[in-house]
Amino acid sequence: MPSMPSSKCSKGLSDFLNFQTAGIPLRAIHFTCFCNACCTFYRINDYLSQVIRIRTKRFFYHFDLEKGSSKYKSIPKNWQVYLLSDLVKTTNGYSYTSQELGDNSSTALVTIKNFDRSGGFETEGYKPLIPEKGVKTGQYLDLFDLVVAHTDLTQAAEVIGNSELILSKGSFTDLIMSMDLVKVESVTDDVNVFILAALLSDARFKNHALGYVNGTTVLHLSKKCIPNYRVTFPKDLSLLAPIGEELRNYYDMISLNLRENLELMELRDYLIPRMMSGKLNISNRN
Repeated sequence: MPSMPSSKCSKGLSDFLNFQTAGIPLRAIHFTCFCNACCTFYRINDYLSQVIRIRTKRFFYHFDLEKGSSKYKSIPKNWQVYLLSDLVKTTNGYSYTSQELGDNSSTALVTIKNFDRSGGFETEGYKPLIPEKGVKTGQYLDLFDLVVAHTDLTQAAEVIGNSELILSKGSFTDLIMSMDLVKVESVTDDVNVFILAALLSDARFKNHALGYVNGTTVLHLSKKCIPNYRVTFPKDLSLLAPIGEELRNYYDMISLNLRENLELMELRDYLIPRMMSGKLNISNRN
C-alpha cells in the first residue's frame, strides 16, 4: 500500500471523501474528487510559475539592451553585467547504453524525455537505470538541482535550451542525468540555484540558446551557450539574498505540491479499483 500523504493533504482528502451529492453515484463522486484534487495542485503550481516569471522580469530584466547594440542602457552605478562563466560551473551527463536500462531499479535516468515540449518537467519520463560503468558524483541529481537540455530530436527546437529544476524524484531514490543534459551549479553562495533557475527559464535565455544550436537531424547546444550568457546583478551580490529567498519559497511550494500530488495519485490508484469492485465500501462513512 502506498504511503499516506501529509496531514495537510490527508485533511483535504478526508474533506472530499465526506462529500455527498444527491443523485450521483458515490463511487463516481470519489473518483471525480481524486481527479479534482490532483488538478488543483497543477493549477496552484501553474500560478506559482507565473509569479516566478513576473518577479524575475521585474527584478532582473528591467534593463533593456540598446537597439542594435550589445550594450545595456540605464544600468545603475551599483549594478553591472556578468557573464555566467564567472558565476556558475557546468557538468556533463552520463553516457549510458540501452543494456543499462531495466525495469527494477531504484535509480532513474533523467533525459530530454523529462522535458515537456510546452514547458515543465515530467517525472513520467524517468527511465529505470542499472549503471554498469562508474558514475561521477557530479552526474547524480538531487532535489533542486538545475539542468539544461543540450539535445533535441525536434527540428522546431522545442526542448533544446530549456532549463528545469529537479522538483520531484518520483518513486526513485537516485537520479542520474544523461548526456542530453548539463547540470548548472553556482560557484558563489550569493547567487543561489533558484535565481539561476528563474533566469534560465526566461524567454531571453531561450532566445540566446537558439543562437548556439547546430545540427540537422538531431540538434545540439554548444557548450559555450551557458558560460556566454550575460545577466545584470548588483555589484554587491549579497543584495540578491532577499530575491533568492523569495524564489526559494516559490520553488519549495511547487516541489511540495508535486510530492503531495504523487502521493494522492498513488492513493487513488490503490483505492479506486477497490471502490469500483466493491471490495472497499465507504458509503456509510459519516
